[in-house]
Amino acid sequence: MLETIRKSIVDGTDYTYVRNHSKEVDAMEEKLADRYKTSHVLLTGSGMAAISTFFDSFPVRDEGGFGHWHEPFNILMDRNTYYETRELVEKFTPHNVIYTDFTKMEKEHPKDWENVFDQLLGDNHIDLVYLDYPDFFGHRADLEKVAEIAHDNGAILMVDNSILSLGISNPLKMGADIVVESYTKYVMGHGDCMAGGIVFGFSMEALRAYHQVKRRIGRAGRYIPPETLYLIDRGLETLELRLGRHTQSAKAVRDALTGAGHTVLWAGKGGSLILPGKKQDFCKDLEVFRKLPTFGTTYSTWGYVRSPDYYTVGDYVRLFVGLEPVELLLEDLSRAKII
Repeated sequence: MLETIRKSIVDGTDYTYVRNHSKEVDAMEEKLADRYKTSHVLLTGSGMAAISTFFDSFPVRDEGGFGHWHEPFNILMDRNTYYETRELVEKFTPHNVIYTDFTKMEKEHPKDWENVFDQLLGDNHIDLVYLDYPDFFGHRADLEKVAEIAHDNGAILMVDNSILSLGISNPLKMGADIVVESYTKYVMGHGDCMAGGIVFGFSMEALRAYHQVKRRIGRAGRYIPPETLYLIDRGLETLELRLGRHTQSAKAVRDALTGAGHTVLWAGKGGSLILPGKKQDFCKDLEVFRKLPTFGTTYSTWGYVRSPDYYTVGDYVRLFVGLEPVELLLEDLSRAKII
């Protein structure tokens, strides 16, 4: 395995892995940065480790002269952001969290939601705006406009890109300053290992954050295992191919479900389908779809979330469409009397 890592990541060099940044980690971070068309990526042991490491890095003592962030952030967070992220920031960091609902804001104020958003930022002295793009329910905020208004108010924009991954989506191109992504999902793609990344844009705020977060990773020992570098590299080779198959099959499954009278929420790409209002017994007879709370894998899964306290849509079932023959998946849904 170590020889494989050496050849696939840093061909022609000796393998050396240390707790602080090694050349193998550096090489993979540079490869990922090239895919995002940016300068800096930092790897962590999971997607949640990427998120927690970022927020754990503030406030800091300005020992290196890299910035002025000493106080807890005022964070505006979308109410449909992944609930574990919301719980982490609200309960386990010193930051102040204010919630909004981008879907509701755009629906209730279709012509002037930008003014509503601008006033919300100004009235609450927001330092950082955080949202998933798209969110779990397929909604895509107007990221370019969100970034513009955030920057006009002196705030930075941080986006979780895990729902579609770097194979489809690059929020940096739409104005995000910081992007976090769970490579556990689509990038590695097999549901057999965990990794995450923090991606930094070219703004001064993003570069300042990079130095602070890198220090935190080194001092806290939050590096990924060396074997994981190979698994990320393996996944990148087939990422776009797999995402194309996920998307094509998900469309066929979505069409069958809506044809059977079910409401289905979908981002239009990727394999995650949300069926709001469904209970756990909705999936009890499925066999090919496995009961697992994950997505982005080669195999299809289902999960039930009792979410009145977590998300605005209430309870829902998620079907994740994997890489099995779509005919097999439709047969499974038919046998379970779902379609």
